[in-house]
Amino acid sequence: MKTMRRDVSGFSLIELMMAMTILAVALLALMAGITHCIQQSEALQQYNLAMQAAQSKLEEIQAVSAEDLDAVVTTYNADPADDPDGEGTAPGSVFAVTGLIVTDDDADGIAGEVLVDDTDPDLLAVTVQVVWQGPTGAQTDVTLLTLLTHQ
Repeated sequence: MKTMRRDVSGFSLIELMMAMTILAVALLALMAGITHCIQQSEALQQYNLAMQAAQSKLEEIQAVSAEDLDAVVTTYNADPADDPDGEGTAPGSVFAVTGLIVTDDDADGIAGEVLVDDTDPDLLAVTVQVVWQGPTGAQTDVTLLTLLTHQ
């Protein structure tokens, strides 16, 4: 009796399942990497937006300080009663930044804030801060500080 010899070619079911498992793990890792890159891109975009808003506000304050240091204090404090051009005419100590999500614990619901330390009348320490909720949900902030003096 003649025995037939079978040529075995191709993949077995086990080999195919192993290859599919390896491919699935690789695709999951790739998807996680892409998701991380998207989050980082969004975080960088928000950071740039906050930095531009803070720099713009700081330049605005420096333009006011060229005229008078006292005007900086009265223009950018929280008291509307002492605004230079009449009550409620100055921007005050807060400013909105469009495109950023304000943190849950922010009482006024506005991302930007200006703090003016006028303990020395000849030297003002001005801090501009933007605080927002980043794409991962964490609180993120940009803080710029400048010192202003009489020219």
